[in-house]
Amino acid sequence: MLGDVLVALDASPVRDIDDVQAYLSGEQIEKPVKASIIRAGTLAEVVITVGERPAAS
Repeated sequence: MLGDVLVALDASPVRDIDDVQAYLSGEQIEKPVKASIIRAGTLAEVVITVGERPAAS
């Protein structure tokens, strides 16, 4: 959701976009990932499925 802050993926801390991109390699596509987020000031865990990024047009 807009305003969520991503803090970890499968318990691996996320400090910046480089951490996210390193984690979301091709082998993670279509697999569930546990994401720790801060939503409305509260830490929450959600399961997301990583999709393939659309090609640039």
